[in-house]
Amino acid sequence: MEEARCDPVDLVDYSLTLLNQDFEATSGEINILNWTNYKEFGTKSWRAYDDANSLSRAARMSSYRSGDAQNVSWLITEGIDLNNTTEEYLSFETSTSFADGSELEVLISTNWDGLTASISTATWISLPARIAQNNDDFNAFKNSTFINLSDYSGTVYIAFKYTGNGNDSFDGTYELDNVVVIAKN
Repeated sequence: MEEARCDPVDLVDYSLTLLNQDFEATSGEINILNWTNYKEFGTKSWRAYDDANSLSRAARMSSYRSGDAQNVSWLITEGIDLNNTTEEYLSFETSTSFADGSELEVLISTNWDGLTASISTATWISLPARIAQNNDDFNAFKNSTFINLSDYSGTVYIAFKYTGNGNDSFDGTYELDNVVVIAKN
């Protein structure tokens, strides 16, 4: 298979870290400087939680028993400048506590202006990431693989978009941790 995400990455060659978020300094509703935690539909947003399996803090989104007819919640990184680097790669980890009918997508935008009012009108492109699925081991974090961002330039934003299925007792939970973008000079 010749997909960009399958390229091997020798980490020694990547001296720059453009983004590194492990959520350790967060609590309650995710509120990280220059990040966006946006509830498009529903009352639930991304929150910090302590993961007993990894013994660390991570981000979590769940609409289980929310009472909402629909849940769509975005967690969007700060702007990442790709103009002065080469061979940028994104990686992160996800887990699921019974994803059930919910979905988690990872998206990238080069034209979002950073305002919540324009999230739905910006162009968001799906990235080919490995995201934990309902049939994966309960609460075991899965690595996304290294996702090549080299086709993008300028300032980009990475979004983690959770969509619930609207079934109050069958809407699942996703966890996110260790969001990193590395690059070469």
